[in-house]
Amino acid sequence: MKKLFTLICVFISVLAAGAQTSDSVAVWQNGKATMFARASVDSITFVKGINPLDTMFVDMGVSVKWAKVNIGATTETEFGSFFQWGDPEPKQECSWDNYKWHEGADDSYARYTKYVVDAQYGWNGFTDGKGELDPEDDAAAVAWGDGCRMPTWSEMQELIEGCTWTWDTIHAVPGATATSKVNGNKIFFPAAG
Repeated sequence: MKKLFTLICVFISVLAAGAQTSDSVAVWQNGKATMFARASVDSITFVKGINPLDTMFVDMGVSVKWAKVNIGATTETEFGSFFQWGDPEPKQECSWDNYKWHEGADDSYARYTKYVVDAQYGWNGFTDGKGELDPEDDAAAVAWGDGCRMPTWSEMQELIEGCTWTWDTIHAVPGATATSKVNGNKIFFPAAG
């Protein structure tokens, strides 16, 4: 019996030693694992009092900071979730049929029922003059809270004009890299759809 117990202890020790030399590190957040190659991890530090949203954004030298990842993504190369303007619910497919602020199923642009600044696009001539999303209709505000929001048209233009753009492939994912003309900071936009 003593020999069997000793053999079992040796077997468990060998298994434990094998587990300690795994090839990757998993970081779990909200039930989802992000894997890192063990050789690429220099250190792991746990710090209290830091808001993770503070590390999600980059200063591109323009009037607002920009997210480093898409909503629903955890890395710069993940596509994240797909949304329609003014609808914070992710979509598998975006069409007129499932657009929250479009009346009817045809592809007419003259059927919008919210966020209409020009009567030619509104349902029966409707306009509300809204060019910015209400917080409850803003995918960034709903997903990330804490003052986050989708950029305005002028903020998107500001980013386009304030950066140099290159077509890149990062980790086998094609997309556009924006490099700030002011401070050299970069963000990657995966070609997601």
